[in-house]
Amino acid sequence: MGVAIYYIILAAVIVLGRLMPQNGKKKKNYIILMAALHAFVSGFRYKLLTGDLQKYAYTFLTVKDKDWFSEDVFSEGRNFLFMWFLKAVNQITDGNFQIVLIIIAVFIELAVAIVVFKHSPSPWLSYLIWNCFGFYSFGFSALKQSFAMGFILLAFSAIMEKKPVRFIVFVAVAGFIHFPAFIFLPAYIIASRKITYKNILLYIIIAILIFTFRKDIVEFVTEFYYEDKDFVSSGRIGGRFLMLCIILIAGAFIKGIDGKKFSTVISVVAVGTVIQLFSSFDNIFTRLADYYLQMLIVLIPMIFTDFEDEKYDDSAASYKLFLNKKQKQLLTICLVLLSVAFYYFTVLSVKIVSVDDYLNFKFSWEVSDDLWDEAVKNIQLNSETSGD
Repeated sequence: MGVAIYYIILAAVIVLGRLMPQNGKKKKNYIILMAALHAFVSGFRYKLLTGDLQKYAYTFLTVKDKDWFSEDVFSEGRNFLFMWFLKAVNQITDGNFQIVLIIIAVFIELAVAIVVFKHSPSPWLSYLIWNCFGFYSFGFSALKQSFAMGFILLAFSAIMEKKPVRFIVFVAVAGFIHFPAFIFLPAYIIASRKITYKNILLYIIIAILIFTFRKDIVEFVTEFYYEDKDFVSSGRIGGRFLMLCIILIAGAFIKGIDGKKFSTVISVVAVGTVIQLFSSFDNIFTRLADYYLQMLIVLIPMIFTDFEDEKYDDSAASYKLFLNKKQKQLLTICLVLLSVAFYYFTVLSVKIVSVDDYLNFKFSWEVSDDLWDEAVKNIQLNSETSGD
C-alpha cells in the first residue's frame, strides 16, 4: 500500500464527513465508521513496520518467561502496566504480537471516538486534525506512549464532565503505562480555573519564570528519557509552536474566553503549547506536549463550529469576532487546506530512511511469515531493551 493508505483515510474523513450527518445522535454513525477504519488500518499493519515496533516485538517475545515482579518487568513500578500487558497477551495468545497491535489500536480509536462524540461539535474536523497533526500516524511506532495517550483522552473527558476521581484513575493508568504521562496531572486544576484577565497575567508570569529556568527544567524532565546527555538549544522556536500560538489567538478572538467548555479546552491546549516551546532543546518535549495537544481534536472544531450547549460566564468578559456563515465557511476551507499542507510537509513527505518505515505501509497479510520468523531471530540477536 505504501503512503497511499494515508491519503485514502484522509479522503474518507473529508468526503464522508461532508456527506454524513455531523449533528445530534446521527453523528455517531460517522464516528463509528471512522473509528473502525482507523483501528483496522492501525491494528492490522505489519508487525515490524517501524524500528520501534521491532524493539517492542523483542520485549514482547522475551517477557513471557520472566516473573511479574522481576526487575525487567516491574522495573521499580515504572511503566509496569505496559510490561504486564505485553506479558499477559503473550501468555494468552502464545506469542501473537499482532494481537497487541489490534488491542491497542481498538482502544485508542475507541477513546478518540468517545471524546469526539461527547465533546466535539464537528466530528469530521476532529478526525481531520487527528490525522493531519500526526497523532494517528504517531501511534504506528510509539506504541507505549500512544497507548497512554488513549487513557489521557479519557482523562480529558473526565475534566469536561467534572469527574476528578475518574480523572486521577485514568492519569494513573496512563502514567504506569508510560511514566511521562503523569505530566497531565495538573490539567484538571488548570482547566478548572476561570480565564480572567487576572489569571492571564498570572499565566504570563509563570511562563516567564518557566522560560527563565528552562535549562534546569529541561535537565530534570529529560532524566526520564536519557542519562548523561548534554542539551544544547537550537535557538529556533519552531513552526509548530508558532502555529499553536496562532490557533490559540484565533480561538480567543473568534470564540472569546467566556464559554465554559471552550475555556476549559483552550486552557489544556495552552499548557501543551508552553511545553512545545522546549522542543528547541529536544524532540521529547514535542512528545510530552502531545499529551495536551491531542485535545486540538476538540478545540479546533469548537473554534470553527457553533455549538448550542455552551454555557457562558459573564464574569469572564472577553471580546470576540462575530462572523457570518460565509465567513465561517471560508475559514473552514482555509483550515482544511492548511491542515492538509501541514500533514503533507511534516508527515507524508518525510524521506523514508529504511524499508521498515510507517510511510512504506504494509498490511500484515502482505508480508510473508518467513520474513517475520527471520526478523524475530535478528531481533533476538541484535535488539536492545525497548523504550520510547
